[in-house]
Amino acid sequence: WSKPSTPLLHTKSGETCPKLAGEKIPVLDIPEDAETVEIVLNNLSPTAHNIHMHGMLFQVINVANFQWCNVNKTACFLMPEFLNPCPAEDRAYADTNHTGGLEALYWGCTYNEKKDKKTQNLQTPLRKDSFQVWQRSWAVIRFKANVPGVWQFHCHMEQHIPLGMIMALNIKPSQQPKIPEDVPTEGPCPVWSDNTTAVSRADARGLAEAFAKLEEENQRLRDELKEAQGKCEA
Repeated sequence: WSKPSTPLLHTKSGETCPKLAGEKIPVLDIPEDAETVEIVLNNLSPTAHNIHMHGMLFQVINVANFQWCNVNKTACFLMPEFLNPCPAEDRAYADTNHTGGLEALYWGCTYNEKKDKKTQNLQTPLRKDSFQVWQRSWAVIRFKANVPGVWQFHCHMEQHIPLGMIMALNIKPSQQPKIPEDVPTEGPCPVWSDNTTAVSRADARGLAEAFAKLEEENQRLRDELKEAQGKCEA
């Protein structure tokens, strides 16, 4: 993760600003016609993570419940990789280029759709905005992609955010409201909603001032007409 030079909500994740193309900003652009989105979360680390989604609620439809590593069996926190009880085809490392040391602790047992889909719960899933994914395990969530916006999706353990455990979900860009002109921005990119109108922000302000003056003139004429009608009736 790296901080975007211009806010994502202002740029639609680089869609309207090629200058952001080289920035390593993890944004998942959800297709406009998508209704339900499923995300598989593989926790390839020795610690649990409290995953939080902004703007929407999600449903937890499947979760690993390993007998050797779960909410009540935390000894797997320090379990060395050579004792890994996970089937070989499901093992994975957080960093495939690890060279040993502490990095060797970052492994886990990944979701295997062929074997694990049978345990999913579509009838009575948990409905949450935060959920803890246990160490060395996985969870599967689903959500309705029906709330326009650029929403954060991150670990709610603040010390993990600087490590990169944060991303954004770009939902229905065409339906996102335009950025108010009094909201400040930064960086090299223009605000996306400025590029979708026939006038610039400066032009818009000029038109607003012109309309206000026109309304003042109309009110003056209405007052004069009312005064003239009163004299005629007298």
